[in-house]
Amino acid sequence: MSGERRIPNFRLHLRRPDMVIEAALEVFGRDGFEKGRMEDIARRAGVTKSAIYHHFPTKLSILEAVIRRHCLPETPGATADVLAVELTLGRARTVLDLILAEYRAFPDLGRLYWTEAVGRIAARAATTLDEAAAMLRTALSRVVLERVFGA
Repeated sequence: MSGERRIPNFRLHLRRPDMVIEAALEVFGRDGFEKGRMEDIARRAGVTKSAIYHHFPTKLSILEAVIRRHCLPETPGATADVLAVELTLGRARTVLDLILAEYRAFPDLGRLYWTEAVGRIAARAATTLDEAAAMLRTALSRVVLERVFGA
């Protein structure tokens, strides 16, 4: 019936930013930030490119949202030791790999990652910011040794 008006799905509209962030993590994780295309993110999220730009003005703003969302997994009741390991696994590892690949071109991303990760570690492990920073340094050292030296 061509005369009927489609009623928008407001729940879907509210979930779109989350869908885009998840799709962007997959696309950027697979292709890297520079080669990751907005078309691929839109296709993976099941939205149009204009829907993405409605929520995120730039590709870089999507990556910033990915960092904020996935720099540390949400594991309720995790101890400081568990958090230190979680920094190097799963989606958090994908984000960390992206940061390591892109920090020279986008130094603010490294600072954003550091601020977000240290703040979350401190809040979730009930530690000071200095203790959280030390934990993050240890986790980052392991990842860099693994990536650079295969150790």
